[in-house]
Amino acid sequence: MIRQSALAGILPLVLCCSLAAQSPPTIEPVVPYEASETDLAILPLGTPGSASQLKAGARCHETKARTAQVVLRWSTASPVAGGTQRVDISPLRDGFATDRYSTTRLLPAAIDAVGLESGDAGINYYWRVLTATPDGWLSSPVERFEVPVCPFDEVDPGQFPTSAPAGVGTGNEGGAS
Repeated sequence: MIRQSALAGILPLVLCCSLAAQSPPTIEPVVPYEASETDLAILPLGTPGSASQLKAGARCHETKARTAQVVLRWSTASPVAGGTQRVDISPLRDGFATDRYSTTRLLPAAIDAVGLESGDAGINYYWRVLTATPDGWLSSPVERFEVPVCPFDEVDPGQFPTSAPAGVGTGNEGGAS
């Protein structure tokens, strides 16, 4: 049984970007995959034209405590103008075979990277890029990335009161018991 937190917390926001983009990436949602009759078939792995050179980079966010950032990058043989692709992500090794994964919206063919801003710390995620063709989806090889365990290095101001409420001791009263 898949952990709901793994899919629900799997990166609710995806930042889409191109390696050549100069402006900040836009935020994209990742949603659980739901099969439908209008889905294109996924063609056998290794079909020419699929995305390749998949690379993942993961690190802790510089300003948000306990938040990981993951960037997924790939190359597409020859992006077709007006073509589409999507990125599928699963915390389960067999998630794609059993339809237990999340997916991005349809992305333009010119996109060659997505950024992810959260996920379950220490969990391995599997990902692939699907490229749409008239015959079906071309699947890239499946790759894996691990979400880092990011430390909690600071106390959020206002999280802890600086003084105890009236009638509550601080534990440093020093009286005899």
